[in-house]
Amino acid sequence: MNQVCIKQGDSLLLTLAFFNDDGSSVDLTNVTLSSQVRDASDNQVAVLTLTKTAILNIATVSYPDTSLWPTGLLRADIRAASAGLNEMSETFGIRVNRTVTR
Repeated sequence: MNQVCIKQGDSLLLTLAFFNDDGSSVDLTNVTLSSQVRDASDNQVAVLTLTKTAILNIATVSYPDTSLWPTGLLRADIRAASAGLNEMSETFGIRVNRTVTR
């Protein structure tokens, strides 16, 4: 499982590129994207905001303030829904570390 590391209280901002199995770009124009962050007990920690960009296969994932997120390894995935079909990304980890400087 791939991991992103952040400090508790950071803003989360990721850029995602979507590709088909053959390596071609996915056109996100008519695709609805959604994502949740969950802890090891499957409790929902956050609902992430996904925003499509002007580049057809690129979206950003954001969450403005992670100060209430627990430290440790959380997990998330991305759901892409289009024309009644759903496809899920691989699960990825979000490692939340405590801040040192306050």
